Amino acid sequence: MLDRVFFRQGSLFRGNDGGLAEAMGDGVSELEQGLEAVASPGFGWGVRSGENCGSFVLHPLEAACLSGRAHPRRRTEFLAGRAAAHEALERMGIRADAVVKGDMGEPVWPPGVAGSITHKAGVAVAVTAPLQRCASLGVDLETVGEPVTLDIAKRVCGKEERRWVLDAPEEEERILRLKTIFSAKESVFKAFCSLTRKGLGFKDIKLRWCAEKHGFHGKTARGKAGTGMAPEGPFFVSCLITRRFVVTFLRLP
Repeated sequence: MLDRVFFRQGSLFRGNDGGLAEAMGDGVSELEQGLEAVASPGFGWGVRSGENCGSFVLHPLEAACLSGRAHPRRRTEFLAGRAAAHEALERMGIRADAVVKGDMGEPVWPPGVAGSITHKAGVAVAVTAPLQRCASLGVDLETVGEPVTLDIAKRVCGKEERRWVLDAPEEEERILRLKTIFSAKESVFKAFCSLTRKGLGFKDIKLRWCAEKHGFHGKTARGKAGTGMAPEGPFFVSCLITRRFVVTFLRLP
């Protein structure tokens, strides 16, 4: 079974001699408590929802990134994402005027900062780090309870990944494994795209679950990453699973 617990192991967050810590609360509070517990010194993180943005107001340059025809839900997601981004930066001691969008829709961070934003079901998570400690970050958020069909495994997973998904004894566990792989690959997309300005397909990424570290060892198909890294990677995608969310992280050195 994939543990619905906060883990303290992986490439983005520091290791933990005590193993795994139980998740407390639910929803946003679980994410806040977990990220606070495991974040490495010097890294930033933020968690916001449409209901807890407080007094945060978009900078005019951020507001200009939204289309005048944007759906209210999209506006709420964008607001929460930028609020989370500024919270993450402030944890690094950085106050930025605006986090605008680049030509591929990616957030543009202040000089010397790597970061990533994700949002799902009205909740946004942002992670940031100094470029001296990593070249790029990727983060993705998915919901545990949202219905999905296992048929998408054929599109998302390679042969070995699909076997790992289908080997789970219960349907609920198979779906959770599939969502975790999907989320992990989304994190890989974000981290590599910010470096290469090129896209990757689901089948271009190969992942292997590591139960001890609660995450995936990964590599990209030869010639696909475009970063000068060896085809084997290596990289490690860390996973955090709560009662409501699956969150995955990738730090590229």
